[in-house]
Amino acid sequence: MPDSFIQFCKTLVIFITSALVASCNPVYSIGVRGMLTQPMSVDCILNAAQTTAGIQSVYIHQHEPRKGGGFIHAVDDIIDPPTVYLAKAIDQEALIEQSFLKDGQVTFWVGRHGIGVMPSLHTIEVDQAFHLRLVSHIVEVCKASYLGDAGMTCIPDSEVCQKLANPPSK
Repeated sequence: MPDSFIQFCKTLVIFITSALVASCNPVYSIGVRGMLTQPMSVDCILNAAQTTAGIQSVYIHQHEPRKGGGFIHAVDDIIDPPTVYLAKAIDQEALIEQSFLKDGQVTFWVGRHGIGVMPSLHTIEVDQAFHLRLVSHIVEVCKASYLGDAGMTCIPDSEVCQKLANPPSK
């Protein structure tokens, strides 16, 4: 093959690869997050997650405290170590995490993190509906309440998730 053709092919591959890498966000999160007035007990979260309809198993993991200047969280206000639960249904799974902030507030996250191309809007909405069903059951069983009127925030924001998270008042 002529050198010019090989060079053209290399340039084309580099261009296509660059375009693909530039167009995708390699790390993403799908889920719901809220601020709670009081923390929930580890046992209550575990029991509530296990008794949510459709959940087949729940695993619990206690993170190790930070060592030196190690990077564990993107938010430096979190007090370590958080407890993380992995709830699995037949075709879905979710991380459940309650974190304590230095200012005394409590964040509650139910969702998942991924690497690669962001899923379709339909997949995001299906996952968030699952996450909202799980968080609603946990908050109800543990008698938790949200800080202020904010309730749950959808990540990423979607119209379907917002409607499910904040149904119209009757």
